[in-house]
Amino acid sequence: MTLHTNEDYLKSIFRAAPSGIGIVKNRVFVDVNPRICEMTGYSREELIGITARILYPTQQDFDFVGSEKYKQIAEKGTGAVQTRWKKKSGEIIDILLASTPLDVTDLSKGVTFTATDITEQKIVERKLVEREGQISALIKTIPDLVWLKNPDGVYLACNSKFERFFGAKEAEIIGKTDYYFVGKELADFFTKNDRNVIEAGKSIINEEEVTYADDGHTELLETIKTPMYDSEGQLIGVVGIGRDITHRKEIEESLLQAKILAEKANQLKSEFLATMSHELRTPLNSIIGFSQILAKNQNGNLDNIEEKYVSNIVRSGKHLLDLINEVLDLSKIEAGTMEMEYESFQIPTILNEVKALVFPLLAAKEISFSIHTEAKYLALYADKKKMKQILYNLLSNAIKFTPNGGKIEVTVKSARNFIYISVSDTGIGISKDDMDKIFAPFTQIDSFTSRQYDGTGLGLALVKKYVEMHGGKIWVESEPEKGSTFTFSIPNEGSKKQLTLLDPSCN
Repeated sequence: MTLHTNEDYLKSIFRAAPSGIGIVKNRVFVDVNPRICEMTGYSREELIGITARILYPTQQDFDFVGSEKYKQIAEKGTGAVQTRWKKKSGEIIDILLASTPLDVTDLSKGVTFTATDITEQKIVERKLVEREGQISALIKTIPDLVWLKNPDGVYLACNSKFERFFGAKEAEIIGKTDYYFVGKELADFFTKNDRNVIEAGKSIINEEEVTYADDGHTELLETIKTPMYDSEGQLIGVVGIGRDITHRKEIEESLLQAKILAEKANQLKSEFLATMSHELRTPLNSIIGFSQILAKNQNGNLDNIEEKYVSNIVRSGKHLLDLINEVLDLSKIEAGTMEMEYESFQIPTILNEVKALVFPLLAAKEISFSIHTEAKYLALYADKKKMKQILYNLLSNAIKFTPNGGKIEVTVKSARNFIYISVSDTGIGISKDDMDKIFAPFTQIDSFTSRQYDGTGLGLALVKKYVEMHGGKIWVESEPEKGSTFTFSIPNEGSKKQLTLLDPSCN
């Protein structure tokens, strides 16, 4: 290959190279390739014969490159330095310059250089540094212990609170394992947990009691250890966060003890009420029985006033007996001794029975009463006695709060293995604020000073308990002065008989 051909090849490479290439002599441009012109915005003609100072934003930048470049050339024969260039437009870009003299023994002959635009790279680097600084600041300000280990258990980073745990600075911790700072038993425990996290490939939560080396105090930590991976999915190590839960555990223990005491007290209360209710019923039944005998006045020994007094004794005794029975039932439920006696029965049967019980109350207030059904076949497998008590309590409650001449409806539906029974009235209604109170024992929504209606406040509480014992739910829809609708659901999946035709006489 001739010298002329070699020169042509070099010129071709000079022009086509993706990096900027140029030659300077005494820091004056002798030649530049097209890439230099693209990078700077200057034409070749504008640069040739001009000092390189034109490309530097400050004299300080220009001087630094000159001194550093020639220093490196003197030491190693080549020089490389990062600097800044100012484009013709005034934009500042980051540049990596690499320089080689044409003749190492005589620098006056000139120096070739390559220039690479590293602006984007520097932006990324600055963002990374900024992000690392933010992450570092965040980790250091977190009040929990934070640390990072490599897969071999060697510490890579930690925060200030972790420094207190080991009683050493981060620089002293990095590069060492747990065995350097704590006893073998605890270090083995930490190492085992790290290994479990790596093998599981997911976060693992443990509770660890640790003693701080800086002041000797002890904390119960809830530690979350998680495997960390790089962008290519390679395991970096294990990151851990330890939160002091000592105070939380103390509160939880106090709450648990309080709960146990409350449950014990509630149990004792229920047992006391059950015992007292049982003891009260015996003499009360005698009072009611003898009063009923006197009320018959078979020998005519009582005058009208005395008959009235005896009737009051009978009525009050029965009311007190109802209250005692309700307290006893509620106590049994709360004590867990209430038994369920399931059987299959037609719903019309209990509806007719309850209707007969409340008919005198309906007649006394001239309240119209109707039953509507939307299911053609209807039967239920439940505790028949308790179902009657549910319906009786709801209907007697509706009658109590419905004015004379009002209206009460019972609606029965069947859907998705549930029986839905609703009792609607045109009574005084309930405000939204009071809806959560009505199912609480011994609660009535009207105050004691303005109470107009008799009652113990146990009826709806028992209804709710009985419904829930069947696996159902009860709820109410109401507006003041617009009446109320109580609806409850009873599961019907346990029926052992085919559903029977609803008796039309129930309507």
